[in-house]
Amino acid sequence: MDELLARLRAALRRAQGGAEEARIEAEGFTVDLVTKRVTRDGEEVHLTPKEWDLVEVLVRNPGRLVSQQQLLHDVWGPEYGRRRSTSGC
Repeated sequence: MDELLARLRAALRRAQGGAEEARIEAEGFTVDLVTKRVTRDGEEVHLTPKEWDLVEVLVRNPGRLVSQQQLLHDVWGPEYGRRRSTSGC
């Protein structure tokens, strides 16, 4: 089920590709959503896959508050909270 959801999210991102900026530039840094690269003052910034996922969620929600719950869901998957709470004390 997780793989299906991940594939659906990826398909939605690809379908929305023309509807949003593929490259976001701000003073001193650039985020390229197509190549999945971040540069700061012209130098590439190394990001782990999870770090990239976090950056991507934030960049795709400009001007909006992204809750901790949404970040956990979007980056770690919909099962994250359920697995954690059932491993229990």
